[in-house]
Amino acid sequence: MRSDEEWSEGHIAGAEHVMGGEIAEHALSLPRDGVTLALVCGSGYRSTVAASVLERTGFTNLLNVTGGMAAWQHAGLPVRRGA
Repeated sequence: MRSDEEWSEGHIAGAEHVMGGEIAEHALSLPRDGVTLALVCGSGYRSTVAASVLERTGFTNLLNVTGGMAAWQHAGLPVRRGA
């Protein structure tokens, strides 16, 4: 849900980088059973849209990170930088 530049500036360790416009394509390769997927963007808006797209394809195990990476960093949570 984040641009390559945003991703390089900081992301959550272990996260998978999928641009919002590509989320529907990646839906088939995402886990569905027994796993909750957390969606995060810069502020929370784009990840809300991505969650909606995934819900339309049958996902029910979704969590939108409220406030996105801005809130994550503000809370002092760990961030990984670079590609």
